Amino acid sequence: MNLVDRIASVQQVNANEIEVVKELLVSNSSMLQQIMNLVREIASNQGEKAKEMKKIASVQQENANEIEGLKQLLVSNSSALREVLNLVRGIASNLKENAREIKKIASVQQEIKEELAGNSSLLKEVADEVKRIASNQEEIAKLLNASKSCESEAEKTSKQARCSALVSEFVLFHSTHITSLRQWPVSK
Repeated sequence: MNLVDRIASVQQVNANEIEVVKELLVSNSSMLQQIMNLVREIASNQGEKAKEMKKIASVQQENANEIEGLKQLLVSNSSALREVLNLVRGIASNLKENAREIKKIASVQQEIKEELAGNSSLLKEVADEVKRIASNQEEIAKLLNASKSCESEAEKTSKQARCSALVSEFVLFHSTHITSLRQWPVSK
């Protein structure tokens, strides 16, 4: 086989293969179209992503610049910041102390509440006794008014003084009794 025949043979093989490729391309043209569409969509998305990345990079650069500015401000105002920090620490300490005091006050209030609840019958007795004394004083006042014409001024003063002394003694006794009850430890 000579050279021309060889070339003609190779060209015939190439022509046959080109024909096969054409047939494949024709039969797969819709698939190739889909692939082209996907490639275009991917390229478009990549372009949008590149724009977004540029924006993000720009924002990051701005943030970096602001952070640098803050660093410089912090360095130049470090003594003022220390003062602020010390003030904040002092405030926090005061708040903790206030919280402890509030807890103590709440505890005392609870104890008083429990004492009052426990002593409600005693308080009722005291109230009843005060009402009885008030009623007795009214009766005494009526009797005194009725016997005004018969008694001398000295006797009136003496009866009023005895009545006042009795009432004072009663009130003193019961107020002392209630105060001593408040000092009793409350069982929990």
